[in-house]
Amino acid sequence: METGSIVYRSSLHGQEAELHLVDAPTQTYQLRVDGILQSEVCLADPTVIGFAYARHVARFVDAMAVEAAEAGAAGVGDGPAGGGATAGGSAGNGPGAGAGAGMTVAHLGGGALTLARYVADRWPGAVQYVVESESERTTDLLGILPLPNGADVRFLFGDARAVVDGGMAGAGHRAPSGESADAGAGAEVSGSARGTQLAQPPWREATVTIVDLWAGATIAARVASLEFYAGIAGGMARGGGLAVNLLDGPGFAWSRRQAATLRLLFEHVVVVMDERMLHDDLIGNVLVFASDRALDEIGEPGWPHDPTSATHVLHGARLTDWIGDASATSDADATDSPPPDAGYFAPFAKHAGGLVGNTGERGRSHERTDDRRGIHQGEGLDDLRREAV
Repeated sequence: METGSIVYRSSLHGQEAELHLVDAPTQTYQLRVDGILQSEVCLADPTVIGFAYARHVARFVDAMAVEAAEAGAAGVGDGPAGGGATAGGSAGNGPGAGAGAGMTVAHLGGGALTLARYVADRWPGAVQYVVESESERTTDLLGILPLPNGADVRFLFGDARAVVDGGMAGAGHRAPSGESADAGAGAEVSGSARGTQLAQPPWREATVTIVDLWAGATIAARVASLEFYAGIAGGMARGGGLAVNLLDGPGFAWSRRQAATLRLLFEHVVVVMDERMLHDDLIGNVLVFASDRALDEIGEPGWPHDPTSATHVLHGARLTDWIGDASATSDADATDSPPPDAGYFAPFAKHAGGLVGNTGERGRSHERTDDRRGIHQGEGLDDLRREAV
């Protein structure tokens, strides 16, 4: 197969998906849904992540894993025992074969499983759960892009909101008022990379939960409300972390409401975006990280640093100012995310605007594969050095 080839096409439930081979030597593929880049996968080295937003989430996973491992080793909280890098940058030999033992990562929306592959490589002892609505497309993609050997990734095929509402209600579902239900048993999903039709999710103490529920270029209102996030919080470990990938542009009316909503549920919330979005009226990814433990490492200078663009971090008083008078959103008044359309945002923009991040990617050269570094190349959590093959 040659670079530039389209290796897979599907048309399911009104969505057009294409998988492109963009770099044959490194076996790098990009998944597009309705023309929007959703995922980039490097089979040669799963720690090479092409999109800045996904690199930030990967760093967040690493930070939460390290915190959980340290807490577990100290006998504090519910964190797993096991090796791991230290957040200060002194990694020793880096994570070993048992790293991530006892760690659970839940992905609501998986795409081509970029982050699941990263976790499987970086934290091989972790158990991962992926909730995906498109079982046929996921199965097809796994036939082309197999998971790393030994990856413990388990699938639930169904609607993410239904999974959260149905499964978490009996698992300490955290309501906005702080009330919780009695714990209940979840359905088992056994075996690596095996799936079940919609059932109660089996995870109960997720170390990290990643919400990346784009339907093409839109995030539906029903997976962007207080009730939805409260259900997710009920399935998280004490001190666990939540990462939510949003889409917004000038004015940030929609994402400011999302941040306000998550602040009702979590003690600590941090927003991360490409700095160009603030100054150049661009549309792109807005990441919201949340936890009941302090997320100090995100607010420290140089983290999360990205080699491709400057990163803007909002937390504490700066986040409060940014949210402003934006109110939390509930099922009663939630709306879909705005379209990635400069015309829609024109009334709020000072300039012509445009797209940035994976929403704005229209393909890029992969000829200089020696310049494509892994997530850890000089980027903070430890001194592990990984380079693309």
